Amino acid sequence: PETYVREYDAAMTRQTLIALDTRPEMKQGPPERTMLAHARRIGHGIVQTTKRQSDPLGWLTVDDGDSAGFVEPQSTPTQYRRAKRLFDTVGVSSTDIVATDQVNPEYESEDAISAESHRAAATAITNNYHRSSKSLADRKEIATRLATADSVFASQLQPFFTNTGGYMEAIDTDSLFHSLRVGLRDIPGAVWTVIISSDSRRSELFETVQMANQNEGHVAVFITPSVLFTDSVEIDPEEAYERYQSFECFRARLDRLAGVTAFE
Repeated sequence: PETYVREYDAAMTRQTLIALDTRPEMKQGPPERTMLAHARRIGHGIVQTTKRQSDPLGWLTVDDGDSAGFVEPQSTPTQYRRAKRLFDTVGVSSTDIVATDQVNPEYESEDAISAESHRAAATAITNNYHRSSKSLADRKEIATRLATADSVFASQLQPFFTNTGGYMEAIDTDSLFHSLRVGLRDIPGAVWTVIISSDSRRSELFETVQMANQNEGHVAVFITPSVLFTDSVEIDPEEAYERYQSFECFRARLDRLAGVTAFE
């Protein structure tokens, strides 16, 4: 009898980590058309793609504070909702966020408490902390207080502040390079790293891409050219052209790196 050999392509999941730059430069541009607004649209597309393919998704956000927020990749419905929520709300005013809550009930899981209850409980438990405080020590202390509080709300909020809960970890640095290095170090296996930033800190961005590319995965970097988000009244056409040419040279330099794809 003839022997038949059938080959199967193993279905492989791809861990994805989005590194989102939310520092002041990303807020440059007219209202609703800032670099951060553009970054949100990119982020939404990546979230949709990973959800459709059931790939583990995590993210890291960097600002000018003393820490960066890191979420390890997971492939749960809750994780995809959190990721979508992040890109819906980052850089958006609190008024707009409330409006989004009202018209998009999909963010709440079936057993979740209301957004208003979350906010009220969070305020009651964390009222001794400055709103912008994100240090790891602060988060641990908040988690401890929530764990000992005799409240249903507190018991539901506590995992969000607990380091070992797999949701949010605070990395004590405001540098994109160091934050991503620490984040990648905590993820076993190959990672598809997606960096969303501007061309404002080119040296740091180039070093960050090179560092992320040392893993077995691939790096996709989305760069917003700052010249396109500058008021046209403040810059003459020749200067704008030169700045854009400089940006394009930088993007092409990144794109030539093996294992790296650079987009505008």
